[in-house]
Amino acid sequence: MKLDRIKISERLILAGGLIFAAGIMWTHILGYMGLALGLLGICLNFRGKEVSSTVKLLIILILDFVLWGSILVLTTSVRRDAGWATVFGYGSHWLLAFALGFRQKERYRIGLIYIFAGSVILVGLLSLGAYLGLYDNPNLAKWGMIWGFQHHIAFGAILMIVFHLIYGFVLTPGVPFRKTVIFSLLGLLTIFLVLLTGSRSYWVAGGLSITAATIYNAVVGRRRALSLALAGVGILVIALGIIIFPQVRYRINRVNTGETSINFRKNMAIMAFDIIKDHPITGIGPGQVPFAKEYYDRMDSLNLPVDTGYLQKKHLHNIYLQIGAEFGVAGMMLLIAIIISMLTITAKAVSNAGDYSGIALGLFWAVITIAIGENFDCLLRAPSVSMMIFWLVGLSAGTLKNDEGVKIQA
Repeated sequence: MKLDRIKISERLILAGGLIFAAGIMWTHILGYMGLALGLLGICLNFRGKEVSSTVKLLIILILDFVLWGSILVLTTSVRRDAGWATVFGYGSHWLLAFALGFRQKERYRIGLIYIFAGSVILVGLLSLGAYLGLYDNPNLAKWGMIWGFQHHIAFGAILMIVFHLIYGFVLTPGVPFRKTVIFSLLGLLTIFLVLLTGSRSYWVAGGLSITAATIYNAVVGRRRALSLALAGVGILVIALGIIIFPQVRYRINRVNTGETSINFRKNMAIMAFDIIKDHPITGIGPGQVPFAKEYYDRMDSLNLPVDTGYLQKKHLHNIYLQIGAEFGVAGMMLLIAIIISMLTITAKAVSNAGDYSGIALGLFWAVITIAIGENFDCLLRAPSVSMMIFWLVGLSAGTLKNDEGVKIQA
């Protein structure tokens, strides 16, 4: 009976991973379904397996973040319903997605990543078709940008994650020539699609992370010539995209015109700093930004509008300031520690042999991309991107050895 339970558990976890990998790009509801199946499988065969201290640290940090948020809901939040929803959202999207990735059998990990990346690229191609006017679907393309069933900024972030996974794999020593060609072309396609999202946040974040990754590969000699060649061709692809598509040029030109969305972000940063200055340790409580009437009134009195305003503004377009305003500086430090822990896990996973070495390195740069991009948005508080990145880090974490140097199977 014990053996049957273990097999059922493994199949549920795998089924959850398959649904998550294939479906989350189409709707985050399928992501939730994958998490639910995976959680059921984990509960059927729950065991405290021996893992590395690096993995334990990330889990502890997430639990500390949830605990700190729960304390703040009870002590500072005016609207506790919004507070509990916010804390539950962070905890479930981060921890459950990480657990689903972490508990996958090692032999399934690369296949699941291929399925995930393939799903993202397929949605990207469908979005490109809508963008070119082959058919009309506002969920795929509108306002001169591709959206991919997401917000266009989130789609830019997701495409950058997939680009780095592809880029890392292609530059893994020993990858056959045929795979190198195919995946190099897919990587260039992904960069082209990022350009069409019109997400200036991830143009900046992606540009910085790709530059850093290219320098790293050139220095350590990970297929140096190919790395530099791909960088050169990538620049050419971007230049051609800017020349050919006026919508892309429009997004670039608006930066210098005092665009309202840029001004709103500046004003929201001012508001966030005001909140942090008044409530440095605890913030105003999880989920309380929409209800901070005092601060919206203050911004109005200074003639500094913040987009939708009181009762409507859901976030401050900067995850660090968002957490600082709602969870205090203590919460912001926990978030930074969580990101550093994710980077540590992916960096350690690079030492694994085979294809996963390059994929883990790509994920390292993907986490850096998200960390940079979150200076302009709050994707880690929303379902899709947050679940994706923690799931991928969980897949990497499952390949690590424990502190005694023994690889523990999921």
